[in-house]
Amino acid sequence: MKKFAIALIGLGMISGCALMRSEAGELAPPFQGQAQDKQNYSMLDITMNRPLVVLFTSPEGAVEAKAIKATGILQSALGEKSAQVLIVSQVSVAEFDTWKSKVDLPVPTIADPDRRTSQAYKVKQSPTWVYIGKRGILQGRWEGVSAPMMGEIIARVATDNDITGANSRAEFPGLAAEPELGEKLD
Repeated sequence: MKKFAIALIGLGMISGCALMRSEAGELAPPFQGQAQDKQNYSMLDITMNRPLVVLFTSPEGAVEAKAIKATGILQSALGEKSAQVLIVSQVSVAEFDTWKSKVDLPVPTIADPDRRTSQAYKVKQSPTWVYIGKRGILQGRWEGVSAPMMGEIIARVATDNDITGANSRAEFPGLAAEPELGEKLD
């Protein structure tokens, strides 16, 4: 069984996500996986020291492409040492390598082919953003993508975590003033 779990992580899949569902203020379901940069990322390890913002997205679509691009700006605005931004994509293991070679992924990206992690976080719409505070407590959730929403996420993470120097006025070119929604996820 251990060899099987290690093989799954090696393929860039998420593992270890309990099938619990989480609401704001509750402990977030743990997950871990290997991203395209070959580093292992664990929600529990990250949130021991700093907050985590996760973009749950499908791999296709114009709105999803905007959200993926926004993750890099979000990471820069929060600062790499102050917060971590990850992408969790509902892409199959077979498609993950092809997809990640076609798309500029500005932050670590992990595949969620069986959607266990997305389901544990009650993701029904792509893109969905989840903010997990230190110690793994779910702090917020947003559906869609817009410039004001990104500013709100930055301000919320920075305020909750006393992050000085976070740029809540970061520019998000190409994002609308109202949230745009992408693919509906079943």
